[in-house]
Amino acid sequence: CHGVSVHIHGKNMKSLSIYDCSDLNVVFESVTHNCEIVHCKNVAIETVGFCPEIIMDRAKGIAVWLSKESMRISNIVTSKCTNVSVSLPTGKGEDGYERRELALPEKYVHQFTGGEIKSRVSSVA
Repeated sequence: CHGVSVHIHGKNMKSLSIYDCSDLNVVFESVTHNCEIVHCKNVAIETVGFCPEIIMDRAKGIAVWLSKESMRISNIVTSKCTNVSVSLPTGKGEDGYERRELALPEKYVHQFTGGEIKSRVSSVA
């Protein structure tokens, strides 16, 4: 799918998979397992309800809008992704819908010490 907006109604979805899409906007209520975004470009997803895990693989330009409910429990897993941002509700503002946008790190430093690998986010921009 390319260049469309989709609103998925229903609270009993097990998972949502988005594969090989570009310029796509998806709004969904809740999933019980995960939302998976694979080999996509310029995709925005918004969960209105509950989403315990978001998995991204080979994705570029992804915007994730988490609900207040999902923000407390969601894991975001990325592999080979660039330009990923996450929008979180702050509860501030006149209507309580003010949001804070954060970029997920793309660069990491891996150090080998004592026979183990330790990874951390790089401070180099």
